[in-house]
Amino acid sequence: MPKKGEILPSKRQVRNPQKRGVLSLEEKYAIQGLLHDKKNITEISEILRRSEQTIKKYVDAELNDLIETIAKVKIQQTDTKSKIKQKDKQKDQVGKQFTAQDLMVRKTANKEGGVAVMTQAASAKGDDFLRKMPKQRTTRSTRGNIYDIKTKKILDGSEE
Repeated sequence: MPKKGEILPSKRQVRNPQKRGVLSLEEKYAIQGLLHDKKNITEISEILRRSEQTIKKYVDAELNDLIETIAKVKIQQTDTKSKIKQKDKQKDQVGKQFTAQDLMVRKTANKEGGVAVMTQAASAKGDDFLRKMPKQRTTRSTRGNIYDIKTKKILDGSEE
């Protein structure tokens, strides 16, 4: 005779005492705790009245999630380290005094040489250099080869 408040097992539980269906959140936490207490899968399945296969599937899934998380963290750490290195290189270059020659483009997108394009930064650097220099006459080799954008004339080398 059952005692008052006692829950009787169902016929299914009498025939097969293991539970069926999806693990509940409480069972998942219990598995994690029991694993932490160094219980093996067989012991956990007996305690929770679940099949060893159910426990093993859950543990395998959790381990795979953990491995994926570790891999993502390592990738993020690698990306962060490379970003830090790039920022360090940029900091080094900020303090460096570039010449106009350093700011010229000398290769095409296909990594072929034979071109020289002055960037805006190189042009500004060259203009700063010319402002600091005393006004000089052009040499014979450059005479007739310098085009003044403002006056839209070829400079002949004579001082104004």
